[in-house]
Amino acid sequence: MDILGFQSLVPHDNEGADRLATALLAAQGIFAPLRAAGETKRNAGRTVTHFSDSIVLSFKENEKSGVYYNLLLILHLHIRLIELDILVRGGIAIGKVVHNGNLLFGPAMNDAYLLEKNAALYPRIIVTPDIFSLARKHHADHLNSADEEMAVHDIVKKDADGMFYIDYFDGAASEVEHNTFYGYKLREIIRLGLNSNRVDLQVKYMWMREKFNDSIWVIRFKLPPL
Repeated sequence: MDILGFQSLVPHDNEGADRLATALLAAQGIFAPLRAAGETKRNAGRTVTHFSDSIVLSFKENEKSGVYYNLLLILHLHIRLIELDILVRGGIAIGKVVHNGNLLFGPAMNDAYLLEKNAALYPRIIVTPDIFSLARKHHADHLNSADEEMAVHDIVKKDADGMFYIDYFDGAASEVEHNTFYGYKLREIIRLGLNSNRVDLQVKYMWMREKFNDSIWVIRFKLPPL
């Protein structure tokens, strides 16, 4: 996962330093939502590293309900960073990787990097379709494989271009305590982005506008469309 617009966040004064530090601490605290829910034992198979504008997360594929809980963590990171006016883009792939201390390499890392660079395109985190079969294979004890996959589909959505991505629009609604605050924050980020005089940025925010206008924030919570 890459923090978008990172160079503009690099601090030139105390206010900028505080904002960037808060964002990076949010990334470091990626385990916090599940710790609060009593899921600390799941942390044993998970590793998180962040450097410069990149955040890398890995977990063991045979972890029960690992797909669901790790996607949920990433959704919570999406939410926290949006509350700080920060967007991310990334890729999630299945495969072999060495992620231990200062070592970070392997085919899965390469695949995830290429997904982020070549397929994500917009402020979204792309997920490969084989994530669903992995979720079915290693489901929670209290769920069958179909229910586990359905839970993952609550977080992951298929886009118009056929790509699957972590849905921080509708998917975030049940995860935030103050629904309308998050919705208005998301709306304001998009509104400001659409006013950019850079065409490449306008395209990204136009994608976000389309998702927002079709989302639960407009349909159920009655926020004004953009």
